[in-house]
Amino acid sequence: MNLEQKVTIFLEATKEITKNNSSVTSYLILAFGICFVLLGIFIFMLYPKQKQKIRKYKEEQLKVFHENNPKKKNYNYESSGLFIPSWERMKFNLPIFLGLTSIIIGVFMIATKILNWV
Repeated sequence: MNLEQKVTIFLEATKEITKNNSSVTSYLILAFGICFVLLGIFIFMLYPKQKQKIRKYKEEQLKVFHENNPKKKNYNYESSGLFIPSWERMKFNLPIFLGLTSIIIGVFMIATKILNWV
């Protein structure tokens, strides 16, 4: 048996294996796509809790501001010049980023598999 015949036999065997496994792979990718979409929706549900944490952080910051500046008791958060640091804002807004990313990945996986079947 020469090299050309061996390569031909190998390629025919891999074609058959690929045909048998392509449907399993398609269903697996479809299942992972659905899982990513559900994960993204679940992560979005965590965002209202993060909004409460932002409000609490602002209230604590304003409380410290009033303690350090007793003459400025009537100032609200916006007029006091206070702000949320960027790392805190990133931490509080992380569910939006992760949820959106997960949903985009999931939709992409589902769409590619559905378009391959059509």
